[in-house]
Amino acid sequence: MTLVVLPVVIFAKLATHPIGPRQLLLVVSMIVAVIVCPGASWGAGRVLRLDRAQTGALMIASAFGSSTLIGYPLIQYAFPYHPEAMIDAILISVLGAGLPIFTLCVRVAMYFGAGEQAEPGRHRTILLD
Repeated sequence: MTLVVLPVVIFAKLATHPIGPRQLLLVVSMIVAVIVCPGASWGAGRVLRLDRAQTGALMIASAFGSSTLIGYPLIQYAFPYHPEAMIDAILISVLGAGLPIFTLCVRVAMYFGAGEQAEPGRHRTILLD
């Protein structure tokens, strides 16, 4: 369902509505947020004295995500007579969130996941009070 319907919705919306400079500003602001957020969570990881893998996991969980499957129907329902809202959502999702997920997130995972291996049968846990 996701592999067929989602690309069709994206293509249909983008093909019928032109993209303006204001919408590209939304994408740039999302990318900036995705760059700033891992920096803040890296700082939080240092303050909490998390190890390398835990810090990387915190950075990924705090900055990278996509709510496309839930977000598109909600936007379509909330703004039925405002097609530009769906175009904004698609651009933010595909370019503002999708590009960083497949580039920066992979780099963070590679950097913070490399070089540290847990002993077999041993699990790490984070306890927050």
